[in-house]
Amino acid sequence: MLHLSLNNDSMKILLTIISTLLTSGLFSQVTVNAMSLPDVGDELDYTVFAEYQDTVSYRMSGEDMEWSFDSFNAVNSQTEVYSDITTTNFRDSFPEANMLLAFGGFESAAIKTDSSLAIVGIIIEGIEGFGIELNVDLEEPFRLRKTPFEFGDIIEDAFEVEVGISASIIPGIDSFDIGIPNTTIDSIRVTTDFYKKEEAIGWGTLNIIGQEKEVLQIQENSRTNTTIEIGANLFGNLIWIDAAAFLGDMLDDFGGNQTTVSYKFLTASDKRSVIEFEENRVVDTLGNSMLVVNGRTSAEFLSATQNIASHNFEIEIYPNPADNYFHISTKDILKSGSVSLYTISGLLVFSADDIATNDNIDISSMIPGTYILHYNSGEGDAVKKLIIE
Repeated sequence: MLHLSLNNDSMKILLTIISTLLTSGLFSQVTVNAMSLPDVGDELDYTVFAEYQDTVSYRMSGEDMEWSFDSFNAVNSQTEVYSDITTTNFRDSFPEANMLLAFGGFESAAIKTDSSLAIVGIIIEGIEGFGIELNVDLEEPFRLRKTPFEFGDIIEDAFEVEVGISASIIPGIDSFDIGIPNTTIDSIRVTTDFYKKEEAIGWGTLNIIGQEKEVLQIQENSRTNTTIEIGANLFGNLIWIDAAAFLGDMLDDFGGNQTTVSYKFLTASDKRSVIEFEENRVVDTLGNSMLVVNGRTSAEFLSATQNIASHNFEIEIYPNPADNYFHISTKDILKSGSVSLYTISGLLVFSADDIATNDNIDISSMIPGTYILHYNSGEGDAVKKLIIE
């Protein structure tokens, strides 16, 4: 039999080692595994929320963290659909793909393996009502997901998409005067460069509306640069000119750079994020720059009609559909409030402060479509759908 003789210092060291081993077993980090990858046939439901106020808590990162989120202003629902592309009309355009992704207002051809999910092409249909249909192949697959994914891991990728649009299908554009003699507009070229970096920066316990989940925290930095050029026919030769110099404000909603920072919280095997926060720097109608945080949760935590926030009241919008302006009316006696418009995917595209319920709200520069309107009076919130024609 072997006998060990330990002094007090040695005993303390031994106990520390044992405690560390036990603790690491009880509080091990979260590793996102292959069970989290979507399958063909999945429809993943989310609830979109808007104007989240606490911009500190979701940024806190590190090991064995604790996060808690319990106050949201829900504005819409969102569904990601994953289907079998080989049974669709797109199978010939993307023969290497085995999955069709539909989310965020567009469809993508993708390849799913046992450990990753990557986009190989983008399907463009009906751009701005012009009936344009294009299938765009990416030169290299763009990685959306990889597993296993754990604390400290990074996904970094980029792609470029170039789309040419004939001027003949855009009303009036082919006769637009660009100030160069003997020159006509032949086409429009839109080039978009997209880059993203995802890094797992934390793990721990998340409490969302009273439910606890063990999660991995991921910070995503993404950058989109879109340039629009005019293809001008000069004596039979096609030359490309920066469209901003000629079309100016007409392109404000399309061109330029956009940088987004988001934070996602994933469990080891769930296919949906528990919650995501997206930060955007926007400029309101008065020229004030502000940080707006929108996001989405797994629909099991928050329904699209449920607001866990302040008192809510009813409003009416007229006319609706609207074209150049609209009004807001309510039975409540309220002071002026703020108005925000979001796209169906939850992106803030318009905001205005000090709006009274009888004011004309000018939307003449807005792109036609369906939007979610959020009205906050300081005394409560109201959410309505607005159609702009």
